[in-house]
Amino acid sequence: MIGLTFMRTVVHENRSGHRQAAAQARVAREDMWRVIVALLIVVIAISTTFNAVTVALPKLFAERLAELTESPALLGVIAACVYVFGAATQYTIGKLIDRYSLKAVSLPLSFVLAPFLYLAATLSNLPLIIAAIGIVMGAFGQVTVNDAMVGKYTSEEWRSRAYAVRYFVGFTAAGASVGLVAWLYQQGGFVTMLHAFAGCVCW
Repeated sequence: MIGLTFMRTVVHENRSGHRQAAAQARVAREDMWRVIVALLIVVIAISTTFNAVTVALPKLFAERLAELTESPALLGVIAACVYVFGAATQYTIGKLIDRYSLKAVSLPLSFVLAPFLYLAATLSNLPLIIAAIGIVMGAFGQVTVNDAMVGKYTSEEWRSRAYAVRYFVGFTAAGASVGLVAWLYQQGGFVTMLHAFAGCVCW
């Protein structure tokens, strides 16, 4: 319903000059494969980790925050508050991308997730909550960067297709992460699972 309302009320941009804009390649054709490979690696790693954390976080809190509370309602509130930090990060990263280069924003984010995932494997109570905030901020922020990469490094005539591929790969990896979370948890609990995803984002 929102989409239909958008179609009826929003004045669409003039795309008459899209061919001219598309001709202005941002990346040399012979180097485009590097962009594609890099983006696929990042999308697979981040989508898998992002969805795994989203699925596992409530269970992780239920297991590790026993000293703070055993109330499912309060655990849900804590998890929701942690996710709010991730949502705010997407807005902040968007603002930073407008002011600074994509590289300057992307590189620090790339080094945030692995340490927090590794530390969270053995933490509990308040330290775990702090580490979880770092995890969701890194994951949510990287998703924003991924979308910006597609927008910056693809010509206008190919951008819709690039986003289609990006979300197809991302959602496929995200779906596979649910089974992966269950299998890793059976192998060694949250310690094994979080260490494995720390290694994934280092990749």
